[in-house]
Amino acid sequence: MHDATSAPSLRVGIVVLAAGASSRMGKPKPLLPIEGQPLAVRAARASLEAKTDCVVFVLGCAADSVAPVLAPWPVSILRNDRWNDGIGSSIRCGIQALSQFQPLLDGALITLCDQPGLTSAAIRRLIDAFSGPQGLVAARYLGAVGAPAIFGRDYFPELLSLPPDAGAQRVLKKHSDIMVPVDLPDLAVDLDTPDDYRRCTEKREPPGTFP
Repeated sequence: MHDATSAPSLRVGIVVLAAGASSRMGKPKPLLPIEGQPLAVRAARASLEAKTDCVVFVLGCAADSVAPVLAPWPVSILRNDRWNDGIGSSIRCGIQALSQFQPLLDGALITLCDQPGLTSAAIRRLIDAFSGPQGLVAARYLGAVGAPAIFGRDYFPELLSLPPDAGAQRVLKKHSDIMVPVDLPDLAVDLDTPDDYRRCTEKREPPGTFP
């Protein structure tokens, strides 16, 4: 628990990547319902409940379908017209927007829209481990680190210069000696195929049909 007399909280913005084609799923993953809410809404809710400074969604392939679902939520919606170039283009889009909206941010948390285990508590644990503009923090599960991860402001230039087909994992690996891992096993599940979705919903909901 934080002492009320401690230094001011660090300012962290969130980039939610939701631009992909969902080709293996066959349907837009951000719209898949989990416990009655689309994945995009679950990610928005978790991000907002974590009390961060700014939440940006980067949409692409299914932007026209996903944007209306997010419209009631106080998040910024970006359309990456070059989403097909790769995830690096969406990361660049999100970091550029955060830097414009909140130029005094200490860091950015980058997360994926297809992790049903993402919660505000998980986000807060990552933020609690974050040390500031020179810090790097990443979720650890299944013996490796990955999204969500927080990148201090000092690493924004590296994120902005990623090749279009490269992910933020490249920055984490380059600076693995200073990166702080946070064990979050519930984030090990991501949804790429209809079978992934069925397994996930069978654990959380009464049996049903794939939408």
